[in-house]
Amino acid sequence: MKAIKLASIFALTTVAAAVSPTTFAFDIVKSDDLTINMNGDIDLLIKNFSKKDGSDSDLEIETNFDDIDFDFKWKIDDSLTFIAATDWTVQSDKENDVVNDQTWAGFTYNKFMMRAGYQEDAIDPLGIDTFEVESMGRASGEQDGSGTKFGESIVIGYDFEDFEILASYAIASEEVGDSDVDDDYEAEVVDRLALYGKTKVGDFQIEAGIGQESDIDDTATVNFWQAQIEYFTGPFTLGALYSSMSVDQTDSSATDYDSTGIEFNVNYEVNDKLDVYAGYETINNGVSGVDNYVGMGVGASYAFSKLVKLYVETGTEEGSYVSGKSTGAKLSEKDSRAVSMLLSLDF
Repeated sequence: MKAIKLASIFALTTVAAAVSPTTFAFDIVKSDDLTINMNGDIDLLIKNFSKKDGSDSDLEIETNFDDIDFDFKWKIDDSLTFIAATDWTVQSDKENDVVNDQTWAGFTYNKFMMRAGYQEDAIDPLGIDTFEVESMGRASGEQDGSGTKFGESIVIGYDFEDFEILASYAIASEEVGDSDVDDDYEAEVVDRLALYGKTKVGDFQIEAGIGQESDIDDTATVNFWQAQIEYFTGPFTLGALYSSMSVDQTDSSATDYDSTGIEFNVNYEVNDKLDVYAGYETINNGVSGVDNYVGMGVGASYAFSKLVKLYVETGTEEGSYVSGKSTGAKLSEKDSRAVSMLLSLDF
């Protein structure tokens, strides 16, 4: 019943947005020196999971108030601007829990930027897949240690004329409380340094990142790097990515891992409303006798308006990849296929 009510609310909101496409996009405050903006999206997801042989089928229907973002900019003078942001998600699949995705503050000075808080780190921009629902992008998203979002972190960047660089540092902290019983539970934050660079040469965009992390007790160290290239030609965007990760455990009885991954993605813009895309990736987990990971998928997106977009995707996953967290590296096994539809309202 909850899913039906949420779907009905979403449908009515979508119709309203389609009729009046500027209703839900607004600045809370806007002047020459000060801007406070609210934006985000509401998602209606219908997804069918099963194993690759079709067994254990499961239908999922959920609505999320996803990425409700507040952005703050205060222009102090022609060179200096104070910036801040906070992002939130209401998760209907977890009893409507309100989750803080990011909260940070900082400044820009000419082409230099610095911010501190709970935020995405420097290599977060890496990844070439255009999928919104299917679990493509593991060769980039799982080959970077504990992921790309951390508390108590600092990010700095500089935007040259033809080249952009970012650097981030996350400060290690202890795990606080019990995740099963404490509402204020805080997970352990790793000690992590990451660097990222991006440039564009003609029709090619080239990006690369490198990083290292360790847990607070130095029981494991994870080293990783990734490089990707995208080529833009007419209605086509072609992308390729290579990633490498090693997990070194100080305990000689624990398992070390060395894994590499490759991603390919193609996107074709049929017209100003319709895009079709496909992706393929593989991860060599480096473990003898364990099948390597392979994922592939196809999808399409259709824009009903500037605010409302429909995604239809299908994909398969099989084999094992290394989940390389320094707080507990392990092999993760996949055997699934999925068909999904996502209706997204951006505001």
